[in-house]
Amino acid sequence: MPSDHRVRRFPLGHIEERIAEFLVTTPAAEVPEAAVRAAHRSSFDCVGCILAAAAQPSAQRIIRYAEAEGATGNAAILGTGLTTSPGVAALANGTLAHWLDYDDGRTACGHAASVLFPATLAIAQSYGVGGQDLLVAYALGLEVVNHISDACRYEEKVSGFHRTALFGILGATAAAARLAGLDQQQTIMALGTAGSMPSGLVRNFGSHTKPLHAGMAARGAVTAVQLAADGWTGSADILGGQLGWADSYIGDYDYASMAKELGTRWLTAETPPLIKEYPCCGASHGPLDALFTLMREHGFTAADVAEVEVGAPHDSMVMMYREPASGFQGKFSLLYSVATALVDGKLDVDSFSDARLARPEYAEAAAKVRISLTSGWDDDGVRNDHARVKPGDTLPVVVRLKDGRRLERASQRIAGLRTPEAVEGKFRANAARVLPAAQVEEALAEWGKLADLDAAVRTVVPR
Repeated sequence: MPSDHRVRRFPLGHIEERIAEFLVTTPAAEVPEAAVRAAHRSSFDCVGCILAAAAQPSAQRIIRYAEAEGATGNAAILGTGLTTSPGVAALANGTLAHWLDYDDGRTACGHAASVLFPATLAIAQSYGVGGQDLLVAYALGLEVVNHISDACRYEEKVSGFHRTALFGILGATAAAARLAGLDQQQTIMALGTAGSMPSGLVRNFGSHTKPLHAGMAARGAVTAVQLAADGWTGSADILGGQLGWADSYIGDYDYASMAKELGTRWLTAETPPLIKEYPCCGASHGPLDALFTLMREHGFTAADVAEVEVGAPHDSMVMMYREPASGFQGKFSLLYSVATALVDGKLDVDSFSDARLARPEYAEAAAKVRISLTSGWDDDGVRNDHARVKPGDTLPVVVRLKDGRRLERASQRIAGLRTPEAVEGKFRANAARVLPAAQVEEALAEWGKLADLDAAVRTVVPR
């Protein structure tokens, strides 16, 4: 990662022009199959997340809001029978996609699918574009934002802006511009306009506003593309210009590297987005995997446990709520996730409710959990503000049983669902929350191939 602040090796506008050229001129046949396959898997998973969220009483608020807007159009809000304008549909679908914190992860955008998929779906329906074109555009947009991110030194826990919104709107705008058929100048203008729209503060994690970040970014991308298509202007050097996107939000970046390998190195093909196994902050997943493995191997339950000690980085998002006041806050509380996992032997969509939080069994289990934090300082005494768990790092999960046994397992970085069968199983479970069983299988078949986008959308309208 380059360390020079705001390094520029090309004239302003060069990188934006290169990105626009890449989006407009790259033939679909030149997009690696692995990148398109990754886009398909994340989109497929995202549909399931939207459907599961649409069944949540708390998430009905964004659906009611969208309906009250009274906008007309053929863009669908998935999991409902509602159609509306592209912008409103992107807002609703994006918010629903991120509602459960179950959408994909470990991308430049954090959760890419909850921004890119709702934006591209809305544009595809508005322009009458097919499913395979959607996936190619998605792959190109994610590729653009991956390269931009690789040129940035950014830590959302320090800067305070939610990565999903901050980076996601650039990827979604890039994808939507390709799908809408914008030319190079229009694409630059769309990106320039979107550069004024990033939104989302980390302080809102654990509230309904966190998933709204994804919805607002998806709507912002749609708005930027629709305006640019009609001649709207934005800055032509939004990424590297003085007081532009990178200058204002990132600070430490290498402008020249943002498109240096674009089209020659396909980052999305190399490292596809991760499909989450649990509906909570990804930083909890490693410890949860370790705990569940110990429970399976040694056959103990919460009643057998004297104490559980879990290691966690000092600045982890899962330490936002040591004592969550709601099930929703529990998604960012490692203590809540571990205690609930102990009680139920699993962690699913139903785990993060106020009713589960209020259980005496939860309070009893929570009293047994100890969180061991890493230091906020390097060995040489320098404050480690940008420290985060690296791929090779491990943290301990130690279980002490009442019979005197001490069980320990290293907590690896989040792994996610690895097989097509596991991803399909997650989709089935999510879709079943709003669709009857037979329709779930129809939806799985249509979204699994995405040959006919309209047909796929029809399968997720409750009958």
